[in-house]
Amino acid sequence: MEIKIEHVEKSIERFANVTRILAAKASNLPEEELVYFPSIITKPDSIWAYTLCSEGPNSDFYDAYIVNASLCLEMLLKAVLYYERDIWIRGHDLGKLYEQISAPNKKKINTAYKKLYKDSAWSKPIAKQIKEETGLDIKWNPASLLALSYKAFEHWRYAFDIKGTRSCFLGYSEIFPALDSLRVELKANK
Repeated sequence: MEIKIEHVEKSIERFANVTRILAAKASNLPEEELVYFPSIITKPDSIWAYTLCSEGPNSDFYDAYIVNASLCLEMLLKAVLYYERDIWIRGHDLGKLYEQISAPNKKKINTAYKKLYKDSAWSKPIAKQIKEETGLDIKWNPASLLALSYKAFEHWRYAFDIKGTRSCFLGYSEIFPALDSLRVELKANK
């Protein structure tokens, strides 16, 4: 597949901007007050949303937020892979796309992610709350979070399907900037 990387770059920017708007709506916050993107946990019989709004999240925007944010991450992962290999990778599985990134670049992503996670006033308390409320012992690193969110785009765009499954969607607040900083670096070195 031949691609126009300039269009991909612009699409990533647009998806990121819309993700911010939808995250604010899903968080039930004005956009300028959004400091943490919602984390969504799914189990067969329930959905938990973790945001920073005391009034609670707005579930009307979960599917739009997750579909858009996961597509944004997908485009970022594919752009990183394109800059590494000069080929466009197909597929929506965020975990599998991440696995294909070279070891040195995964190390850069992990280093950036760890710093963002450590410096965030919200990530650790939300991770603790998720564990206490859902019983899930989540490994908070890019590989694990992307594996948990692996098919968010496919699952949530068909959220109306009663028999369908929905994957979790976690870590956007740190994964997006960690991936984006690598994308910018790779683009500059191309």
